Amino acid sequence: MMIAKFDTKGIEEKILEFESRYNIRLSEQYRSFLLKYNGGITPETEFKYKKTSSDIRAFYGIGQNINYYSFDNVFENVLKDILPLTTFIELHILPIAEDSWGNYITIGIGDENRGKVYFCDHEKGMKIKLLTETFSEFLQKCKSNEFEPSSVLSPEEWENKMIADGKEAFITDFTRKIVTETYNLYHGIHLEEVVIT
Repeated sequence: MMIAKFDTKGIEEKILEFESRYNIRLSEQYRSFLLKYNGGITPETEFKYKKTSSDIRAFYGIGQNINYYSFDNVFENVLKDILPLTTFIELHILPIAEDSWGNYITIGIGDENRGKVYFCDHEKGMKIKLLTETFSEFLQKCKSNEFEPSSVLSPEEWENKMIADGKEAFITDFTRKIVTETYNLYHGIHLEEVVIT
């Protein structure tokens, strides 16, 4: 699996503060992943396990200086009143990634499920389904297709292409916003293969 990792400066202290703030203990494998990558963007990445398959847009990171995909932003700003992080913690799971449809990949943080990875399907009432027994096993199920960050069209290039293709009707403030966010997220990122020992 390929990832564009987030800032890892001071990550060990950030992990300890995060665990203390929510009174949780992370599995050693997931902790190792955070220490090395602190989450990250995972373009063109998919997983399949038994009858469950999806993509992964990003793994969450810890820290205020990360883009949209930080625990702080997602759960204290975006979902604060809809689905707070404490709701998951009460179920002894921690969301660690999300797919393109707003579903979550979660990891067990309880004494009996620590390190197990689950799929949390929001379209089925937040139904939780076991994927793998360990985080490293889950990472082995994740496969990234080839992705070239420089191939992401700038907002201006996208708009010119839409006009050239006769699709001006699709150019709206909403689609411009999505294209701009996508460009800012993916253009110029550095991808590396995830290796956890």
